[in-house]
Amino acid sequence: MDRPTLMNAEHSISVRETYGSQAAAASTIEIGKEELMNLVDAAKLIPSNHSGKGCAHVASILRWIQKGSNGIHLGAVRCGGKWVTSREAIARFLQACTEAAMDELGTPAERCHAPDGRRFAAARADKELTALGV
Repeated sequence: MDRPTLMNAEHSISVRETYGSQAAAASTIEIGKEELMNLVDAAKLIPSNHSGKGCAHVASILRWIQKGSNGIHLGAVRCGGKWVTSREAIARFLQACTEAAMDELGTPAERCHAPDGRRFAAARADKELTALGV
């Protein structure tokens, strides 16, 4: 009898669908279509933030899976008691984080501000008030 295995399954697993569309898109692993890797190998794909040399720490990868970054979680699945992710999940996570950061910055006109930052702060406050309906 041929038993289906997790690796042949033609479906995707959404780890954090409750965090909105951007986060849900970033946290979906398509098992059977994506090559899974352990967190040590995943960390080697991301450059270090601090020294410019080396790679990200495994603890950062685990934190992005469990707690996320600005509400966006790195897609991963548990396999044999360990977390695994994929190159594609990392790319989706980084893209979603970049899009969220760009949304937060606003338009180029809003980013072009006086040295003291008052115009930028006013534009950002106006945007937040508009979003609240005030």
